[in-house]
Amino acid sequence: MLLSLSQPCAGTLLLLLVTNVLLGKNTASDPVCYMWSNRCHLSFSDHFSQAVTVSQEIRDQVTDTFTEFDKQYTQDLEFNDRVPTCHTSSLAVPEKEEEAQQMKPVILLKLTHTLLGAWTNPLQHLVEEMGSLQGAPAALLSNATEIEENHKGLLEGVRKLIRRVEDKENKNYPAWSGLESLQSDNEDTRLFAFYNLFRCLIKDSETATTHLKHLRCQMDPYSEC
Repeated sequence: MLLSLSQPCAGTLLLLLVTNVLLGKNTASDPVCYMWSNRCHLSFSDHFSQAVTVSQEIRDQVTDTFTEFDKQYTQDLEFNDRVPTCHTSSLAVPEKEEEAQQMKPVILLKLTHTLLGAWTNPLQHLVEEMGSLQGAPAALLSNATEIEENHKGLLEGVRKLIRRVEDKENKNYPAWSGLESLQSDNEDTRLFAFYNLFRCLIKDSETATTHLKHLRCQMDPYSEC
């Protein structure tokens, strides 16, 4: 997970260790926190760097997991001819970089947080329902669980970035209504529900990564952009 300004040093270092375990990184090269008021803090720059790193990791994990899922279950079903229906489509999140550049950084950061928050419920059910797939490989289940855990850390990290620049945060996320399809007795319906969820998650994870990179350039005076 990413770090906050209010955690004791021991707790902060523990959270940093958890993040690096999830990402397979060596803690020896990680940013060192600085002490203030007997507490341990990451700099704003390091905080943003952590967010971008975790977001990129999630994007790559989702893409790899979808590739394995498609190969195992849907490659011959021609689902790619169907247009994905994403529950986040109602959000006014810019998809083009030019549009993102025209937005105030704080507003874009809050929109990115809302986009990430909208995936909390779907990812929880993705992990729960993945095990019901016939012959689901252990690696597929493990990847889904890891994506959910990394997503929780990223969401918390972006939430804390917002708190460093503004007190308010949005907790009203777009509703997801795909659980019934994920649990359907109709195999075609159920497999397409998984397929659709992955396709939307790939799109949104790429959008979140792109925006976090852009925001780091806009909000972090020490970023090399």
